[in-house]
Amino acid sequence: MSKLNGDLEVLVEPSVEEAVKALRRGFSQGRLLLVIGPCTVDYEGRARSTLSLGERVIICKPDGSFMVHRPTGYEPVNWNPPGALASVYVEDGSLKLVSIRKRPPEKLVVNLSRVYLVASLKLEDSGVFALHASEEEMRRAVLIKPELIEEGFKPMEAERAIDGLEGYADLVGEDVEGNLVVVEFKRVTAGREAVLQLKQYVDALSSRTSRRVRGILAAPSVTKEGLRLLEQLGFKFVRLDPQVCYQLIKSASVKPSTGLLDYL
Repeated sequence: MSKLNGDLEVLVEPSVEEAVKALRRGFSQGRLLLVIGPCTVDYEGRARSTLSLGERVIICKPDGSFMVHRPTGYEPVNWNPPGALASVYVEDGSLKLVSIRKRPPEKLVVNLSRVYLVASLKLEDSGVFALHASEEEMRRAVLIKPELIEEGFKPMEAERAIDGLEGYADLVGEDVEGNLVVVEFKRVTAGREAVLQLKQYVDALSSRTSRRVRGILAAPSVTKEGLRLLEQLGFKFVRLDPQVCYQLIKSASVKPSTGLLDYL
């Protein structure tokens, strides 16, 4: 059985000859190829290995990436990176899929006497991968670059335990005027609950010091309700992009100061 349209060709239980023709068409058209069936694998390169008969999934990508996957686990059992050259042919009634890497020299030979499925796909993917920071990483970014919160901000203590409250204040610091500042981080849109959580820490800290205590909510965005409550309480919202924070901490590390608030 086969299914064919402009962007997709699927052959179910094809003969070895039919499978080879479909794979050659796919190679010539720069398509992603998927082959499923019982196979053995021989590798020669920096070492030598053999993989005995088993049902596996073989993936050939247009950039030369070549992977042999078992039915379980996320890592390929054999693979070649982008830039490798793939070919296919018939030998002694079996389908041979070959992937060759030039530097360093490596060769994979997959031998299939039977093919369950061949799929040849024309796929497009122009999406941008964005890895967003966690709240802990957002805090680390501010410790590296305090002006992300505001000019003159000086971090004093991370994860400050406050008597009478469960949990911790994400970050406590000092502003340019010498006021204490409690910063609450949220990696997603912050709402009313985040503001009320910040208020708890500000109120608790205010009760044990004569200094003014400010509240700052740092998040990528805030709901309208959350922003209204911030304004009513005299707190501040700082837009903080988790992706910017992630990029900042990639090449830097910092150890937070501890114990400074014990002297208040």
